Amino acid sequence: MQTSEPTTLYVPPKSQDQPQSPTQIVAILAAIIPIVVGVAWLMILLRRRARLRPEEHAFRSLASRMRLGRSQVIAVRRCARDTRREPIDVLMDEQLLHRALQVD
Repeated sequence: MQTSEPTTLYVPPKSQDQPQSPTQIVAILAAIIPIVVGVAWLMILLRRRARLRPEEHAFRSLASRMRLGRSQVIAVRRCARDTRREPIDVLMDEQLLHRALQVD
C-alpha cells in the first residue's frame, strides 16, 4: 500500500483572540494602562473644574470672553491680590482693569 503523494501534517491555526506570548500581554497592558489612567485623570479634572467657586467660574468665563491672554490674567489676579478684592471685581471695574493691564 504505497502511495506516491507526500504526507502532510495538519497544524491548527493559532487563534487571533488570545495573545501569543507574554511579550504581547505586556505590550497590550502598556497600551491600556495609560489610556485608563488618562481617562480617570480627565474625569477628576472635569469634576474639580465643575466644583469651582461661582466667583472663580465667573472670572474665568469673563476673562475668556474678553480674550485676555495668560499674562494679562496673571496681572489681573496680582492686582486683585494687591487691592484685596476678588479677580472678578477687577474685571468689572474699568479703572482697576486699566491699571492692572498697564502694569503688565
